[in-house]
Amino acid sequence: MSMITLYLFTVLGKIGESMLILSILSGISIFGLSIWFGTELSDSWHNDKEKNEENKAIVKKWNMRFIKIILACLILNTFIPSLKETAFIYIVGKVSQNENIQEIPDKALTILNLKFDEYLKDFDSIKKEK
Repeated sequence: MSMITLYLFTVLGKIGESMLILSILSGISIFGLSIWFGTELSDSWHNDKEKNEENKAIVKKWNMRFIKIILACLILNTFIPSLKETAFIYIVGKVSQNENIQEIPDKALTILNLKFDEYLKDFDSIKKEK
């Protein structure tokens, strides 16, 4: 196994964690931006309607950006495997492609057949004695 493969195994878990953190921070940003918009709107509600519309557009634009970031992070976090899942995928792939390991079931069946034949012979001899 190369060093880059080992590195990628360890980084995958951290990528998922960072996606989750980014989505939480985006949610906090939406909340903070909404509070800021509420206070800004209440301060300037009677003074300037153009400023209110401009503030609404800015907040709406940023909220949509943060919502897109949250959705992208959560979707990506779903599909990024953890360290254990990555190791399992890698090891099972290597094991299933190994010819020596694939020969084990054939050899095991041969041994079982021989042992069963021996047991059947012993069983037949015991039956004949009775």
